[in-house]
Amino acid sequence: MEKTADGDAVRAEVRELLARSASFHKLPVDLQREIARSTVAVAEAVAGDPALHPADFPVFVRDLIHGTFEAIVDASVQQMEAYGELLKAVAGTADEFASGNVKDEAAFEYLSDHTIDPDSDRWPDSVRCLLLPAARAQIAESRQKLLATMVLMGINRIMEQSCDD
Repeated sequence: MEKTADGDAVRAEVRELLARSASFHKLPVDLQREIARSTVAVAEAVAGDPALHPADFPVFVRDLIHGTFEAIVDASVQQMEAYGELLKAVAGTADEFASGNVKDEAAFEYLSDHTIDPDSDRWPDSVRCLLLPAARAQIAESRQKLLATMVLMGINRIMEQSCDD
């Protein structure tokens, strides 16, 4: 693509934006170059399309790039928050996990699958008071162990990838 004033403006905006990003500087240099080249290429493609070319193109490019990076950072923050909640669920007790993650309906279904009389409507209250919490605890323990295994597998995968880099 031939260099234009708009192309120079695009490269300058991309360079300025990336220079302010701490996350960008933590990436390997090759990946930084690839991201910068790709970002410039996309912005220049927009510049080359008259239908997409606003009057104040440098401002448009700056806002487009800035919005894209904000979305990426926001998504990363949300992922880290979700990961924190996941770890909190795994690290908690089975009772804590059960209270937040196992509904009574699941406990009734579990009991129906594991008892002689699957009709929970006919169970006396005394049986419900004893069996329901036990079923919820059993389900919670099983799910929590599975979740913990998945978290450990994810951490192991991350460690393998970081060792390969």
